[in-house]
Amino acid sequence: RALATTEPVVWLTIDDGPQPEWTPKMLDLLAEFDVQATFSLIGMQVKLFPKLAERIVRAGHQLCNHTMTHPLDIASLSRKKVDREITEAHDRIGHATGIAPKFFRSPGGAWSHAVFHSAARHGMDAQLYWPGHGHVTPDELVLRRLLPLAHEGLRKWGVAAEVRDRFLGVIAGRAKPRRHGSTGQVG
Repeated sequence: RALATTEPVVWLTIDDGPQPEWTPKMLDLLAEFDVQATFSLIGMQVKLFPKLAERIVRAGHQLCNHTMTHPLDIASLSRKKVDREITEAHDRIGHATGIAPKFFRSPGGAWSHAVFHSAARHGMDAQLYWPGHGHVTPDELVLRRLLPLAHEGLRKWGVAAEVRDRFLGVIAGRAKPRRHGSTGQVG
């Protein structure tokens, strides 16, 4: 769910599940305090414990693809192996829960061109929290929030309008077709 607030918030993520001992305890604790989280699910774990994955969705939490087997060396794997890790997890999570994950978290924070490309190909996108605006997509953040601020700041510094428009136009041109984050890396 989207949260529009000017107060600081935390985006809580629960990784490497579902796991039969800890996932139910975490779900109970989150429910007790009416807190939502994003669960980064490993495809093999979902295969073993599909009912826990279903419970995560029924509780209203967000799903995140965390690969099929959690290879910490994913950034050094071939494009084919990376795509298999992401695709198999994507399909397994979707099959078990009826929901395709909207987000991807790379094991150990390891990223490569192949990882970006595969995640983007499956429509997994970044969503950001921006104070005062809540959760926004990167293109909305750039086009509707940051570029107007940059334009005004450059104007106050005395940067000529044609120079501002040229440079900020490059950024806007990349944001309009949603070429940012993972999609911007696969160009």
